[in-house]
Amino acid sequence: SKGANSPLGDTFFEWLFSTFPFAAVLRNPYEKFGLVWLLPYSVFFALGLKYINSHFKLRLKEALTAGVFISACGILVWPMWTGKLFRASTKIEAPKYYELANNFITSNSKPQDRILLLPIQLGDGISYKWGYSGIESSEFLFNRTTVSKTFNLSFYHDRKFKELYTSLKNGVNYGEILSQMNIRYIVIRHDVQDAYNGVSIDNYKKIFENNSKIKFLGNFSELAIYEFIPDEGLEIFLAVGDDAPSLDYEKLDYNHYLVMVKGSKGNFNLIFKKIFNDLWEARIGGEKIDEHFLVYDYANGWRVDKEGDYTIDIVFKVWPWD
Repeated sequence: SKGANSPLGDTFFEWLFSTFPFAAVLRNPYEKFGLVWLLPYSVFFALGLKYINSHFKLRLKEALTAGVFISACGILVWPMWTGKLFRASTKIEAPKYYELANNFITSNSKPQDRILLLPIQLGDGISYKWGYSGIESSEFLFNRTTVSKTFNLSFYHDRKFKELYTSLKNGVNYGEILSQMNIRYIVIRHDVQDAYNGVSIDNYKKIFENNSKIKFLGNFSELAIYEFIPDEGLEIFLAVGDDAPSLDYEKLDYNHYLVMVKGSKGNFNLIFKKIFNDLWEARIGGEKIDEHFLVYDYANGWRVDKEGDYTIDIVFKVWPWD
């Protein structure tokens, strides 16, 4: 259905998605774009039903129409009426302590602070003792951005996640990685099934007890919460270099930031701690900064040479008018 097979399909779609990123909605027509086709189909369905009815008498028309509606809106979608469309493990209510822990972290953190959930899942699946089994779902349980799993996909740049996993497993050099990834809170989950644990929970606790920069905040039932206190504050934007300027920023939208630069002497690197993507663009006065590179094995960096006070426009360019 996608027409993505070799020799022409893969080449065409690679060009299409790279040139027009918004066209990714067509990536899988059955799942992503299939609902759109229902709109014109509904018109033809109604015209067809009207045409068929025109060949029957009144009573037969009513019976036929009723039968079609019962079949289409009742029998065909019966699993939706009964609730059996999804398996039981996807309809489980998360324990109350997740809500309590989330409220605690949200009320004591800044939007740029991230949460590390341990044990890190080597993959995107997880199984909890309270019944849920499926895709790791921490982004729906916490308001702040979570770090909890690896995907083994190059465009996620999750080599950094694996580096963090290895550093925690060995108990060495993980503080610098936590700072680079803007992780302030660490949550150890005792309710994860042992079959998915890469490192024992007791090992994590021993590592943190010997680190003066990690403070135990308390337990929320099956969740143990720690705070990482770095030497410097955690910020989503950093200016790195000799005589680096001061920065302030404003988030206008999920894909649009304004970075206010003060006292720049030029020649500094602007670091943006979001997953690297070529679609992130930095502009000064409408002029694009060309030198865009990967930093920290996952984040965005730009080389800035302009002096003085000015504003840098950071945009994730998906639509042509961005």
